[in-house]
Amino acid sequence: MKKVSLAHNDNLGLSSLTAVSPLDGRYSEKVKELRFFFSEYGLIRYRVLVE
Repeated sequence: MKKVSLAHNDNLGLSSLTAVSPLDGRYSEKVKELRFFFSEYGLIRYRVLVE
């Protein structure tokens, strides 16, 4: 079985895949760590890891 790293890439910019919600505008610095878990990107990434 192949090992998969759970580390996230901090170089991901804001896009439709990494946006959490409208909070990314005004509060982007406060919610940027949440992008890796609660965005469309996070959903797809962790879904693949589970399957």
